[in-house]
Amino acid sequence: MRRGAAQCLAFDAYTPCVSTLHRILTGLDVSAFETALRTWIEPQLEPPITLEPVAIDGKAVRGAKEQHLPGAYLLSVFASRRGAVLAQLAIGERENELTQALPLLRQIDLNDVVVTGDALFAQRALCTHIVEQGGKYLFEVKDNQPTLLQALQRSFRDEAPRGRGRAND
Repeated sequence: MRRGAAQCLAFDAYTPCVSTLHRILTGLDVSAFETALRTWIEPQLEPPITLEPVAIDGKAVRGAKEQHLPGAYLLSVFASRRGAVLAQLAIGERENELTQALPLLRQIDLNDVVVTGDALFAQRALCTHIVEQGGKYLFEVKDNQPTLLQALQRSFRDEAPRGRGRAND
């Protein structure tokens, strides 16, 4: 692994020690580095398909507590079929994912993409942005939005086929 990383990063013989890498990486402009990394990696991925599924979700970085590091919490857009994080933002541990979802989605092309996520993201502003950018969305709806949940339930009840297969017929 060390030799492969050294070759990939164009180090002469070995990778630098952990403290040197830490000093280099913590000195980077995170936004500029992620943009450069995304620009480099996207051409190497499989091309997107029509209605490419991507998931938006927040996660705590594993191992941060064991290493006595401040907890890092990331909100990411992950293309599962392509196996890549398309964009991510560091958010505060107590910060609401929803407040950062729109800035995160602005970083990627949403045309012909289906954005999935949990019930938190079933918000009008976010859904409107996705559709305006040529995408679609599929979010869970729960009891935290009772009016929307009831409207969806009513819509499916009204559209249910009549006759065979219906329990009440």
